[in-house]
Amino acid sequence: MNIRIGLHLWLLLILFSSFPLFGETISLAIAAWPPYYSQQPPYGLHAQLLTKLLASENIEVNFVWYPDWKAALSTSRAGRHHGTPSWICTPEHAQDFIITNPVFVDNIVLMHLKDVPLEWHNLADLQSLSPFGVTKSYAYSLDFQHAIKRYNLKLHEVRRDELLFNLLLKKRVKAALFSEENGKALLNRLPSKKQQLFEFHPQPIAQSFFHILISKKVQGSKQLADKINRQIKAQAYLLPRVINETDRFKLCPFLQKQH
Repeated sequence: MNIRIGLHLWLLLILFSSFPLFGETISLAIAAWPPYYSQQPPYGLHAQLLTKLLASENIEVNFVWYPDWKAALSTSRAGRHHGTPSWICTPEHAQDFIITNPVFVDNIVLMHLKDVPLEWHNLADLQSLSPFGVTKSYAYSLDFQHAIKRYNLKLHEVRRDELLFNLLLKKRVKAALFSEENGKALLNRLPSKKQQLFEFHPQPIAQSFFHILISKKVQGSKQLADKINRQIKAQAYLLPRVINETDRFKLCPFLQKQH
């Protein structure tokens, strides 16, 4: 009998040691943003990294899918989810969310038709290229937001990134903004003949750093943000090198106010 009980305990030990024991589960609202987020498990590159980061705090992540990022942002702002990942730091976000340290980085680039060449060297030059195709609720970068106000840039908004191709094809805009890797992923989904019509301007608009937004309406939001920041620091080797070399307070002044 003792041998049998010992064997059962040994089997249970093996079983439970094979799976992480999560202390809490949080929900993060996401939408399509290939290759970073997708609807099917494992939910994209950013989702996989977040899952790994938070597992070290015994936090399981439940990714909740929305048809667009505007809905993901608004429902998180209302406190229906703990937060939403991969947003840049803006004054508007700081009002309703606790902003974590940066986790991801990508270039913001201009896509255009090959038969509509672009020439620009600084943000002031963007005035001659206006209007721009953009996705609703995306801020892209603080520099671009400042350029919109300073140079009175006009925007043509769409609900989803892939609709920007239609704006370009119909020549309603000369250029559309994409995060570089997202633009490449979406371009590769097009038929090969259509792919040949587009190209990226080699000069990025900005290098943007992306954070997790934790809703201030969720109980324990400060403690959750602290746990996430602890793992961002502890597992810095998982993140792009430029994130660790950048002064996060210069990048996002609102982080200093949260500390």
